[in-house]
Amino acid sequence: MKEIVADYLKARKNTPGLGNYQEYSHVVFSLKFFDQYKTFFLTMTQNGLHSILMDGINEFMLSYLPKETVQSLYDIYYYAGGLLNTFLKWEENGQKESAEEVARIICQHTRV
Repeated sequence: MKEIVADYLKARKNTPGLGNYQEYSHVVFSLKFFDQYKTFFLTMTQNGLHSILMDGINEFMLSYLPKETVQSLYDIYYYAGGLLNTFLKWEENGQKESAEEVARIICQHTRV
């Protein structure tokens, strides 16, 4: 998980124009990035290790988000859990929608 996070941070740094972590472009980027590791995520979930994924994404969000983008810790937990769950269900359902469509749906239901 730490290697995936390190790769994510590197890719994010090298991708200009992503904006805030809740913005459409950033959600699309996240879905597409983590899709590279779908086997890892799905294997963890299928083996009852979802809580390790949740702990990992929470730790990532708390450690690496710029403090000025954080309004509340609960905002972080809400976003992180929602994005992880949506990503996993999108993968489990065979990615019937594009990452862009999923991001549009997510952003439509958030304040961004």
